Amino acid sequence: MRTLFIYLFILFAVIACKEIYESPVKAAATGYLVVEGVINSGPGATTITLSRTTSLDNRTIQYETGAAVSIEGEDNTTRVLNSSSEGRYDGVDLNLNNATKYRLKIRTSDAKEYVSDFTAVRNNPPIDSISWKRENSGIQENGVQFYVSTHDPQNNTRYYQWEYVETWEYHAVYQSRVKYQIGSLPSGEKRYKAVYYSTRQNEYDSSLYYCWQNFASTNLNIGSSAKLSNDQITQQLVFVPKASEKISVLYSVNVRQ
Repeated sequence: MRTLFIYLFILFAVIACKEIYESPVKAAATGYLVVEGVINSGPGATTITLSRTTSLDNRTIQYETGAAVSIEGEDNTTRVLNSSSEGRYDGVDLNLNNATKYRLKIRTSDAKEYVSDFTAVRNNPPIDSISWKRENSGIQENGVQFYVSTHDPQNNTRYYQWEYVETWEYHAVYQSRVKYQIGSLPSGEKRYKAVYYSTRQNEYDSSLYYCWQNFASTNLNIGSSAKLSNDQITQQLVFVPKASEKISVLYSVNVRQ
C-alpha cells in the first residue's frame, strides 16, 4: 500500500506541474513578400526567387507566381526576367554597365509594386584558391576541410557569398555479370532480356560499376572582412568526413563566388 501511495503521489505531482503557457510575444503577421537572389552583372545566370512568409506550422513553401520582375537602370534601361516554376525568375548574360546604378522592380499578380534602391555595380574579385586540410584532431571529426580564399586589392567588396557543387566518383560493391534489358514484343507487351558477360574475359558493363553523384550546396555560405584592415579572407567551405563515400575514389568541388 505504501508503494502504491508513493506512485500515486508522484503522478499527481507531475500532473500538477503542467500549466498553460501564454507567450508574451505576439505572433508575426504572415504573407510578407520574400525576395532571394543575386543580380549577376556580367555573363552568367541571374535568378530571383519570390515567396511568402507563412505560419510556423506550415511545412510547405508558398511561392509567388505570376509576378513581373525586372532590373531597371538609371539610364532608363530595363531587363526583364523570365518566369519559371516555383517562383523563380531568371535572366542570362545581363552585362550591366559598371558606370550605372540599378534597382530591382517587382510587380505582383495583385498589382502591388516593390522597388529597391538604386545600387552601384560591384565587380566581384576572382577566387584566389581552393585549398584543403586533413583534420585529425580530437576536437573535430576526422576528415577533409575545404577552404576558399579571395581578396580585393581595392578594399571595396568586404562581403562575400559562395555556392558550390560537389561531384564524386564511387563504385558498386560488386561487378555485375548480368544486365536486364527491357524491350517490346510486336503485341506491345514488355520483353525482358538478360545479357550475360564472360567471367573468363573479365567482361562487365562499366556503366553498372562506375557511378558519379552531384550535390549542390544548400547552406548560406557567407564571409566578411569588414572588421579587417585588408579586404582579404579565407573561409571554411565544406567538410567531408573521413568515412564518406565522397572521397572513396575521386572528388571535386566547383565553387562560385
